Amino acid sequence: MKDHLPPLIIVGSFPDRFNLSDLLQSNPIQKNCSLTKEKYAGLDRHEIIMDGMAFELKQFNEAETENILQQNSGATLFGSAAIQGSMGIGLWLGEHLKSGRHLPSINRALLGIAKILGQAVSATHICWRPARHSIDFGHFEEAVDDYLAGGPTPVLIQIAITKNQNNALQTHGLNYFSNQEITLAETSNMSESEAIKRLVRISHDIAINGKIDNALEVDGLNKGEKITFRPSQNLSELTVQISAG
Repeated sequence: MKDHLPPLIIVGSFPDRFNLSDLLQSNPIQKNCSLTKEKYAGLDRHEIIMDGMAFELKQFNEAETENILQQNSGATLFGSAAIQGSMGIGLWLGEHLKSGRHLPSINRALLGIAKILGQAVSATHICWRPARHSIDFGHFEEAVDDYLAGGPTPVLIQIAITKNQNNALQTHGLNYFSNQEITLAETSNMSESEAIKRLVRISHDIAINGKIDNALEVDGLNKGEKITFRPSQNLSELTVQISAG
């Protein structure tokens, strides 16, 4: 497991004698996943297989979980702070899946496992570390159900939206999928909710189809509306401007 910290952490008030190994061998988990017992025998790591894909897990105690949350959960528009005294289960993509983390099949399996494990331990929150995003588990569960039923990438779960010092909306975590983040310039003739609606759509398109690598202008949602994209020289940042007709 090369990554020091997982992209996703299942957070909750687990029982004092909670043991991840026992959980992974319980009936609710075995119905959907299989445990590779020999992979990390004698270690505090575990590998499970779901739909032919390998994922790795590790249990974090209260102190470790609190430290991770403090360092990896910022203030976002749709965030929710986890309660103190929580424990965590870290979830990683298997080594052979990392290059395809943007693929819907792999992303759905990752979030599906998190939902199953979270339900089994009555999780309160999910921390999605690429976005420094802590969210209520009920909100996560609802979004994942829609995603698993064929819905779009759950952008508000995996891509945080914040405001910068210039009052512009910006993404955090889109680079997990595309190696690119967005700054949406303040739009005086548009409400914040309408601006967020457009930012979510743009983020979804980039998460699925990849980064925008050249300047362009396209039609917006409303008649006469134009959306301009200007990527930075190294393509890691994308400035978006919306003008209404």
